[in-house]
Amino acid sequence: MNYLVNGRFELPNKIESQELIFDKQLDKHILHKCPKVAVLSAFPVYVLDYFGADTLKEKLEE
Repeated sequence: MNYLVNGRFELPNKIESQELIFDKQLDKHILHKCPKVAVLSAFPVYVLDYFGADTLKEKLEE
């Protein structure tokens, strides 16, 4: 994304540990009165690109 916006590729200066990321997600999404879970995944986009919208819709309706 940096390359598209800035014209150069940069790595983030600060890389957080997996445990710290999990703790932040736990506080933000799960430990609420109405818990919700956020899933960040490219898989649905991959499936849509691979099958196409019409074929994917047919498969989901089966």
